[in-house]
Amino acid sequence: MSNLKPLFALGEEVVAAWWDNEERTGKSLWFPGKIKSYQTTNSRGKYGPLRKYHIVFDDGDEIDHLDDYWVFSKDDYKLMDRKRIGVTNVVDEKSDDSWAKITGWYVVKIGDEEQSFSRLSHAMKAYDDYAVHMAGETNANCLNIPENYTCLLGDGTLPKKKNSGNDCKQLCVRKRGAKKNVSTGRSRSAKSTYRGVHWQINRKKWMARYSIAHNGGKNINLGAFTEEKHAALAFDAEARRQGRPASDLNFPNEFATEEDIISWKGNHYKTMTKNGKLGSSKYRGVCKNGRRYQVQCNINAVKDGLGCGSNVQNIGYYNDEVKAAHVFDYVCRAFGVPEHELNFPRNESAELTSLARA
Repeated sequence: MSNLKPLFALGEEVVAAWWDNEERTGKSLWFPGKIKSYQTTNSRGKYGPLRKYHIVFDDGDEIDHLDDYWVFSKDDYKLMDRKRIGVTNVVDEKSDDSWAKITGWYVVKIGDEEQSFSRLSHAMKAYDDYAVHMAGETNANCLNIPENYTCLLGDGTLPKKKNSGNDCKQLCVRKRGAKKNVSTGRSRSAKSTYRGVHWQINRKKWMARYSIAHNGGKNINLGAFTEEKHAALAFDAEARRQGRPASDLNFPNEFATEEDIISWKGNHYKTMTKNGKLGSSKYRGVCKNGRRYQVQCNINAVKDGLGCGSNVQNIGYYNDEVKAAHVFDYVCRAFGVPEHELNFPRNESAELTSLARA
């Protein structure tokens, strides 16, 4: 828990408390500003260093020796009043650290694991990424920050679901809940004896996944494997690339090459051919539908994660053919499809966010 507190950098934009009197009593007001400096009063706190910040507000006023629990990132402050889905605020009422006692941290359940975040924006994004990419959520009412996904799920609009009503809690729980298999007793995301591996009952495969806790809880899907050990070795290969020590590996003395991992996965990903059903396009996963370009995916390894009931999942419609091709790449990349299978490999692809602004 020693790294739970948000540590703001010099010059970082924040929202901080302000009082009209020097005693700092009464109701506080909140204004945007930047971190000018800080003083660490205790570097070995249970939840992280205890800091006092010097803030320069946008209007030129300054406040010094401001306790860290009076400072929030700009993104977090904007999201404070928003309804939280899948995100729980946790505090330690017995702590001597006022940040832990008053502000606290945020916990998100990703699959079968709970992950902690110091910033609300990171926690909300982690839940939304899991809901969209792994649970196939396309209902804007079931996401914390749905505006982050409009470019992925269509030209500013989310696809309509067959379900009616606005009760997203019931919908999300149904999509993310683990269903038991009568014959095996394994849940959809049953634990494995190996780190980073779980059993997916509906596909009868061992799934390997690597989680980067310090990067907003980002999950890297490593693929589906018939053999449990192969999935564990795939996790080890990614862990080595991320700089994890040998003590964190499943098999410290065994090594798997990229060719080995590809051969173990086999052809678990299948996409549409470059000639779509409805009309031709020179890009994979894209087909002409009237005057617009439709993006479709047929990724067998992740079709249940996308939430589709058939082999092909519709992603959205776009006016621009190149943008549609980039969206297809974005979806496939989220599920670990190799770069050489995409329209624009990583070193050639423009960022999706820049396309969305175009």
